[in-house]
Amino acid sequence: MSITTQEHLSSLEKNNDEVEATFKGTAFNTATGDSLTLTLLRAYRWTLGRPAVVFVLRGSDGETYSFSIEFRVFDPASKIYDVKDPEIRGVDFYESSNERYFSAESGTVDLKNEVSQRELTIFVKAVTMEVLGVKYKLDLSMTTKGPFQPVA
Repeated sequence: MSITTQEHLSSLEKNNDEVEATFKGTAFNTATGDSLTLTLLRAYRWTLGRPAVVFVLRGSDGETYSFSIEFRVFDPASKIYDVKDPEIRGVDFYESSNERYFSAESGTVDLKNEVSQRELTIFVKAVTMEVLGVKYKLDLSMTTKGPFQPVA
């Protein structure tokens, strides 16, 4: 059973805390040759024993997308990670209109973890796995401010 874009966004709003954030980036669709400029609609952070961030985005095509990154450790170190590093649980790009998740299969995450997660600066250069002939090259930069909130 698939969920609608509105159900996806509603679930994020109910289960997470919205935070102050910035976002800049592009997603290049290798199948079509189209490059999407992505702008921030809102961002959420939470922890289930590990921090995660979700950015809800508007593409230059008018569609809604999201980007998420989740770590396996509670207080990840500032460093450049490979997207497949054991400390990273997932780096994912989501097409809301087609309801397709694209996990990063190669690339890097440059994390600056300031004041123990209160300020995160993240740079991502990655290529996603292919789904139904579509693959994305991601070039993203983002920040979030505020502490992670535990989820009960």
